[in-house]
Amino acid sequence: MFRTSTSLFMVAAVHLIVIQPSGQYFFNGIKSGLDEDLKNSLFLSHIGQCRWQQDLSVFLGDMRIVQRSNTQYVVSGVFVVRRNLTGPIATAVKIEICQNETHCRPFVEPPVAVGDVCDFLRHKQNTSLGAILSYGIPPLVCPLQKGLYRVNDALVDYKPFR
Repeated sequence: MFRTSTSLFMVAAVHLIVIQPSGQYFFNGIKSGLDEDLKNSLFLSHIGQCRWQQDLSVFLGDMRIVQRSNTQYVVSGVFVVRRNLTGPIATAVKIEICQNETHCRPFVEPPVAVGDVCDFLRHKQNTSLGAILSYGIPPLVCPLQKGLYRVNDALVDYKPFR
């Protein structure tokens, strides 16, 4: 549980799409847990704001993930910091599995608490998410200032998805 003095930064929905055996094999997105016959394959296609969390301090629009090669992915998107944030900032990630954009159900319960965002940003170089955030324009630093931030074509070599 978050402390009462902690500002809630964002809750993001990570959409996983189940591909049926008859579905298209080449899909833009991270291929995770691929079975040889693709019967139970999951593809991460985008990251976006939870539908019921539209009024948070940070609005995460729609981060698109496109597969470039077996292990390389390109991530692009926009997020908006709606007000200056100076106190401790916490995040949570809710992961849903979706049949389409409107029919989703929880994939991981409860949501994953990330912890203090500023602490994460100070040590981000050692993570895949940190690599993505390093492509931010303007650079994402604490305290977070009100404004529009972009991630433009962040190239990530994500070896766990080989």
